Amino acid sequence: MIKVFNFFEKYNKPVVFSGIVLAVLSFFDKKLLAGAILVFFLVFLALFFINKIKNEKQKKNISILFLISFFLHIIAVLFVFYGNFQPFSDGRGDYLEYNLTAIEVANRIAQKNFSLEELPLSHYYPVIVGYIYYFTLPKMIVGELLNAWLVALTIIFVYLIAKELGRTDKEAFITGLIVNIYPSLAFFGSLMLKEAFVVFFSTAAILLSLILIKRFSWLTFALFYFALIGLTHFRFYIGIPLIFVFIVCWLLFSGFKLKRRIIFGGIMIFLMGFLPMISTVSGFEKGYFGINAILLQLNMKTIIYYREVAYNFRVDPRFENIKIIDDTYEKEVNNPPDDNVSPDDNVSPDANYSNPEVIKVSEILAQVPEGVPVPDIVTDKDWGQDSSVNIETGADNPIKFIKNNLISFANAFFGPFPWQLRSLKHIFVLPEILLWWVCLFFIARGIIGSIKNQYKAILPLLLFGIIVVAMISLYMTNFGLVTRIRMPAIVALLCLVPLGFRKIEKIKIPLLNKFFAE
Repeated sequence: MIKVFNFFEKYNKPVVFSGIVLAVLSFFDKKLLAGAILVFFLVFLALFFINKIKNEKQKKNISILFLISFFLHIIAVLFVFYGNFQPFSDGRGDYLEYNLTAIEVANRIAQKNFSLEELPLSHYYPVIVGYIYYFTLPKMIVGELLNAWLVALTIIFVYLIAKELGRTDKEAFITGLIVNIYPSLAFFGSLMLKEAFVVFFSTAAILLSLILIKRFSWLTFALFYFALIGLTHFRFYIGIPLIFVFIVCWLLFSGFKLKRRIIFGGIMIFLMGFLPMISTVSGFEKGYFGINAILLQLNMKTIIYYREVAYNFRVDPRFENIKIIDDTYEKEVNNPPDDNVSPDDNVSPDANYSNPEVIKVSEILAQVPEGVPVPDIVTDKDWGQDSSVNIETGADNPIKFIKNNLISFANAFFGPFPWQLRSLKHIFVLPEILLWWVCLFFIARGIIGSIKNQYKAILPLLLFGIIVVAMISLYMTNFGLVTRIRMPAIVALLCLVPLGFRKIEKIKIPLLNKFFAE
């Protein structure tokens, strides 16, 4: 308790300023007031733990970087929320469903009902936000500000990863600033989506894996295990590659002697096998190490379905002149047919307009392999049509399969390419393309110059990034989805950027040089 008082005594001016800001906001916008209260609470919570860092210089750097990062992403949240900036989804998206579920959770808590029955949950992100809604205000901006905080904490992990790579404070700080302006993270991290949690847990787990390989402790492994629980829960197919990369790198690069490395590795591998079972909804169905889910995903029928039907069928030439009708059960329940009306009359009025050929969503769903979840893009009509790239699986020919998947990987890793941008709204993707290509130069330069001496730290990041992007490219070629889902991989690879810096200490950067000269 004394430490808490000492902390607030140290930061008494920010506390007073915060009180004044909250008082002013209370006269204007209750949503902003609730958001501001949450922001100040999260800031002081983060600074309270950052204050425990013993290295004064590092404490100062991390505090400043966190505040800059949080401020930038709060601005992004306010812009997206009040400007209704939704250029890609046209105001539709998972965040709307999450918001409604979170509101329902908050209402149930208010009624002393903690049951989650009958809620549409594939993960617990809406539940977490729902509890925050209960203590603040059930408004979407509250969940979005939570995400901004998680992204700011992620930037701290990026800074620490750069330090694990042996970079200077200045190089690590600049790396954090670069990740701050990573467009996909800035945008998707400002929406009420689980992406902020995914990137937060993946980056934390990568940092802890590097520490474990260099200097093992069971406490660090416990934190690593907790981060993997979060990552596997929110995105199973990102967690599994990270587990695989860690196991391989631990067995190859751990500082322990071979016998102890195998013993400790065996214990950790045994424990990590339970992660998919304990961290995901209906986890026991996935099996030990998620083997059942992995076998299902590696089934060629599943790959073809995701690649050619679920995310891509609307740009496939075979479906170019076909009208799609949603005749799913949910719509029939909401709009029950009249028994006196013939089946043909139940088809929407424009179903056969200027085109006699139609395809029903139920017919598309019939192609879904058993046990494979149906992406929203199937049932939500024209989502993603203009951002899909038609690349067949080529399952009938091994050479064609390899060739097409290499093309798909190139699109997912280097793209989207400018010639694939077919809509005016795609112009917002250009900054990401330019930033990523510039960073790739420094990444390649750094790996070439440092791999010989720093391979133990570089390979986990490089392998994780490449495997995740390869996995994504195997199943989808819609670059809108790819840019969103590949974020953990790109953030991991961006941590390698400072390896390519040369003589950066001699480069004059206003304010930054003065800051690090102190």
